[in-house]
Order: sequence, then structure tokens, then C-alpha cells
Amino acid sequence: MTLFNEREIVGTFYGFKSGGITPTADLLFMHSPDYPSSPIIGMPVLVRLDHDDEALLVRITTMTPGGSLASDLGTDYVMRNIRTEQYTIPENIRQTKLIYRVQGRPLGVIRQGPDGIHFMPTHRRVAPLGSPVAFARDEVFQAVMNADDHAVGIPIGHAALGEFIWCADTSALSKTRTGWIEPQSPLTQPRFDIHQLVARRSFVLAKAGYGKSNLVKLLFSELYREGAPTVTRLDGSQVPVGTLIGDLDGEYFWASADNPGFADIAHLRDHLVVFTDRTAPSPAHASFIAGGVKLDVREILPGRLIPLVLPKNRLTMTNVTTLMDLDVDRWAELVDLTHDAQSVDDVMPDLKRILRENKEMICEGAFRNVKQVLNALHDEKSSLLSDIMTALSLGKLVVLDLSLFRARAQALLGIVLSRIFDHNMRVSTNANAATVPVIAVIEEAQNVLDGSETEVNRPFVEFTKEGRKFYCGILGITQQPGSIDSEIISQSDNFFAFHLLSETDLHTLRRCNPHFSDDILSSLLNEPLVGAGYFFSLYTDKQYPIPFRPFDFRQRYPDRLPLGQELETYAAELRSAADQRARNADPEAEQAVQRAAELLRRDNGFMSACRNGKQKPARVQFVLRDHAPERVRQQDDPQASDNETFKQPSMRWADKLIDRTLTAIFGNQGTGWDYEGGHSFRGRNTIRALGDRDS
Repeated sequence: MTLFNEREIVGTFYGFKSGGITPTADLLFMHSPDYPSSPIIGMPVLVRLDHDDEALLVRITTMTPGGSLASDLGTDYVMRNIRTEQYTIPENIRQTKLIYRVQGRPLGVIRQGPDGIHFMPTHRRVAPLGSPVAFARDEVFQAVMNADDHAVGIPIGHAALGEFIWCADTSALSKTRTGWIEPQSPLTQPRFDIHQLVARRSFVLAKAGYGKSNLVKLLFSELYREGAPTVTRLDGSQVPVGTLIGDLDGEYFWASADNPGFADIAHLRDHLVVFTDRTAPSPAHASFIAGGVKLDVREILPGRLIPLVLPKNRLTMTNVTTLMDLDVDRWAELVDLTHDAQSVDDVMPDLKRILRENKEMICEGAFRNVKQVLNALHDEKSSLLSDIMTALSLGKLVVLDLSLFRARAQALLGIVLSRIFDHNMRVSTNANAATVPVIAVIEEAQNVLDGSETEVNRPFVEFTKEGRKFYCGILGITQQPGSIDSEIISQSDNFFAFHLLSETDLHTLRRCNPHFSDDILSSLLNEPLVGAGYFFSLYTDKQYPIPFRPFDFRQRYPDRLPLGQELETYAAELRSAADQRARNADPEAEQAVQRAAELLRRDNGFMSACRNGKQKPARVQFVLRDHAPERVRQQDDPQASDNETFKQPSMRWADKLIDRTLTAIFGNQGTGWDYEGGHSFRGRNTIRALGDRDS
């Protein structure tokens, strides 16, 4: 079968018109009564070259009437019909007097071979004047849309031009959005090589509500369908690639409203690892939680951490510069001192020693600023950074829930990315470089990739620009591509573009990738259809944007994770390992926890109060104090008043073990127990036992 069939010829080639960096093809089309009900703008057409097996591939951009019916005389005829209320022009007049002047963008050369249809992004061929032009037949159309059997990758949606969707029928589409759809045949599902997200720079561009999250969920559900993705190192070894999603809205891991999360997808459950401070809706959902979101700030140099938390106008203050100059050991000692202190007066001598500063005003200011850092990010029990690195090194799909950290969400993600980048940089020179390949998903990318040189932005820029040498890539998600540094977005490998409203954003897309020409920008602006967009990938033989409508994630995965018991997951193993490390690190504390848990478990009044959500944490703290090591109790002041009880060393020691003790009694926080009250100070909350577990 050839590319051309005489019955499919609709016009002729008139020539090329130069302009800008790409030529424009001028075509002449005969009139057809099918045009008003068919997709025209954006459709691919073929211009015959030497024979019927080779053609120029052209995308229609404009279509205007011509011929004698479009002349002055024809215009008079049309208006006379209107005046006499003859609103339609006879079809025989249109067939003989009307033609269409069509302009199109040449995309390359297409060739029919014995092994299929091939595309070459070359513009060196010129068709003779008068060469026949035809719409692509079904098999050719599928090849042009990267949807034939020879296309590499997995289907990610249906070919779509406005309301025309090549879905054969609407059963696979969202039930709430099918009223305006004109189904087309044949079924055409463009393919995207999902592994081109690995070690690449990709962007998803769209206004809010036009399908960004739907697409991202779809891409990563497919990326992990056959297991963790891998990358081949220079030495030939294959290593897994992890994914880190900085989830600003808490929408990726659990279902919200009628939108499924990753936990609802069966083939992702062995890969999903969630770090969140949210309470799980059931023990089954809690199975994917590896820990909370706060981190141990003692692991991070103050010069890198403090600028992420404190306002910019404070960074030049003497007490802040003193803090940022601390080495790692003095910083860790200061964090421990400040965390346990009730007031600055209690620790002033030690503050002066650590800071090497005799002025109490400077020491007091430093104390307050460290307290602010601790309140924002610190959890002394956290192993967040090491746990994330471990999970990513095994190729897990890690979701970092930043929805409760709105003000400092991206700063926290930046700390994690910085740890990954620094690790890869450090080990890259080793003979057996144990680099950790990662795909980082960055929401609201315009905030951190805008080209400004700030401490918050620096980790993102480093990771984006230098990460690919360590097989690390990013998927940036943004509503404002015009705000992203042109040096970053212009070097992107994959683009997924949906409805954009700003002229600046549209022109930025064209500047950084001229394949998104004016006709495509016009459709992105003027067709605000949810889910309708284009994707472009450098690593395919189809070097042009492909119009598509992604599969509806809700339709594709309608089932939900049952509200059942805990599941066996990698996240649960990671959480247990962290708990075991904490127990092994302090045997005395673990012994006190187990003794206190045993005593409280037999206390019917305590258990009843917990089941009713009325028990204060102080009860647990006092029991732990009674089991504190002798060396700790000896530090207490026997003359202290009742008001100073909670300031005693044994009570501060016990305070750190309350959560571990409750977990030993009821199970994991969020499924076996939790705090009620919502106060930032734990002592004002009450304990609520969530299940029937009592042993």
C-alpha cells in the first residue's frame, strides 16, 4: 500500500513562502462539503514527492477561501443571497467556483517502506509545483501521531484536535466531559517513551485545573508498571532510578475526593514510600508512611539551613552570622541545648561558650533564632534524609508531603535535593561510584528556577543544571513558564503543554522551543479544554509537537485501597528499621520505654482515658521519669518548686520518649494512636487511642 490514493487527493502544492526560521507551505484545496464537520486546522497532509511512497509532511495552520467565489464579483453574489434570504450557496457553485488557500508548516519527509512508515525531520526536499496533496489515511495518521505499532513507548492518551478526539467512542473518557466531544476513527493513542524522563529535563506547563496532576500521576504510574526504572552506567551496570515528588498539595499519595492516589494502584504499592505528618485514613493507608516530614537539623550545616528559614533582612544581623559560622559539632551541641531549654536564662553560660560570645544580647538573639529554626523544621528523632536516600537508591517512588509546610515547603525540598546532589558529587570520583539516580518532581517550579541567586533556589538550580551527569533529572510543573530562567527551560528535553493564558508564557514556550509555532500557541490560548494539549520529546523520531488528550487517571484506576489492616510494604520496613536504630542507639531509653509501656498498659484508667481522647501526655512523662536512669535523676534539683517540675533534667529526658512509649502501647502513630487538640505544644493536646490494640 502506498501513501497516496487518487480518491484521497484534495489539492495541490503551490510552493514555499520563506519567513522566520521555518518556511511555510502554500497549498490549494478543492472545496468539500465535509469540511464544516471535519477537523482541518492542525491536521497533517501529505505532499507527493518523486513517487507515491514519499511525501512532505505538512501541518495545516490556516485556511482561507479563494477562487472566483472569493473575488469581488463572488462577494456581491454571496451578499445578494443573504439579502434575498437565501442563506446557503448551492453546492454546485461551491464545487466549481470555490477553492481554499491553505498554509501549513512543513514537518519533514515521510516514507512508506517494506518495514513500515518512517519519518525524517529534514526540509531539503522541494515538491514540484502542482504535486498532489492528500489527507493521511488511517495507518499514516497513526504513524504521524506516534501511535503505530513501530512507535516506541507506552500510550499516554488519545490524539486530539480541539473537540475531535481519536478515541473511537467516549467510553474511555471522563463521564463529565463527553458532551462536546466528536469521536473520530481510527483509535489513535500517541506513545511516549516513559524512560526518557530518566536523566532528562522535562516540563509540564498549564494553568491550574487543566490536567497537570492528572498527567504526572499517569506518567509515574506507567513508569513503575514493570518495576523500578533503571539506567545503565558507563561501566555497563544497571541501577534503579528513584523518584522524589515534592507534593505541595498532598494530592499524590492518597485519594482525595474522586481522584485516586498512588496508594490506590496495585502495581505501585511495592514502590510507594510516603513521608507525611497527616493522619492516615486507615491502617492500610498508613502502611505507606515511612516517617514524618521534619528533619534532624543537626545533620545540616547552619550556613546552609538558616537562610532557608529566617527572613532575608535578618541574615546580616550579628547573632545570625555568628550562628552560620558554627562548625557541625558546635551547631549540634547548640541545637540540643536550645531544644531542651525552657528559657534563655537557663542556658546563658553554655550559649556564651558555644558561640564564643560574651555579649548576652547577641546570645539571646541567637537563642531565639535557633528556636525558630527548630520549631519550623526540627525533629531530633527524624531520619528523614537518610531514609529518603535509602529508598531512592532502591528505585522507590518517594512522596514528600509538603502540604502542611506551605511557607517553607520548597526550602525543605531543596534541603533534600541538596543532600542527593552532594552525595552524588562526593562519590562520583570513586572507582565504583555509588551515585543515586533520581527523577525530582518540582511543583511551582517558577518559584525556584527563576534565575535568582538565593539560598532557597540554589539546590534546585544545581540539581537541574548539573544533575544529569549523575543520571538525575527533573520534571518541573509550572503555571508560569515565562518566569523560569530561559537557560534552564530552553535546554529541556520533554515538554507537555496545556492551556496557557499569559502572552508572556506563550511566547516563552515558542522562544525556548520554536516547534511550538504560532498555530499551536493559538490553540493553547483559545481552546481552554481541560486536558487538551501537546507533547514534544527530543528523543523520538517525531520531531514535532503531537496533539493529545491524556487518559483520565480516574477512569484508568477506578478502584480504591480498602480501609483495612496494615499491609506489608517497603515503607513499613523502613519505618521499623528507623525505630530499631533509635532503640539500639540508647538502650537505657529503650528499657525505660518498655517498662513504662508495660505499666501503663495495665492501668485501666489510663487506657480508658486514651480510648476516650481525654488523657494528657504528662501522665506518660511522669511514668517515664520514674524509670529514668540514675545518672539522669541525680541531676534534678530536690529543692525545685512544683512550677519548675517540667524543667528538671529527668522530665526533659522523659519528654523525648513519650511518642515512643505510646507507639509501644498502641502501635504506630496515626493508626494506633494520635494527638487531639491541634496545639503546637504537645502538652496541651490529649492522647486518642485509634484502634482496639492494647498489647
